[in-house]
Amino acid sequence: MYQKGKLQSVLDNGNLWFYILAQVNRLNDFMKTYSEQILSVKEIFGSYEAIGRVCGVSGKAVMKWKNKGVPPRTEYTGETNYAELIELATNGSVKKTDLMPPLKKELA
Repeated sequence: MYQKGKLQSVLDNGNLWFYILAQVNRLNDFMKTYSEQILSVKEIFGSYEAIGRVCGVSGKAVMKWKNKGVPPRTEYTGETNYAELIELATNGSVKKTDLMPPLKKELA
């Protein structure tokens, strides 16, 4: 038997706009938090270049993450583990959960 998902229930109740607004707000909150976390990592390491060395990318790439407010696509797909590398390099001062994108299932 088919079980209705959360999104289907929202559609059935006519609350689609409220659902979309709530999800956009959650993503905006994450983007602000992510940028702030990258800035706190920069304070620990002293520069974007130093963060980049830990992650194996350029300092310019790290600045893009901060400016966009989200990690690169590869962090979403699991191809990279920058958040884990940063957590290890900061001895846990910055938690990888603070740098991880919201899970797809949380947004659905």
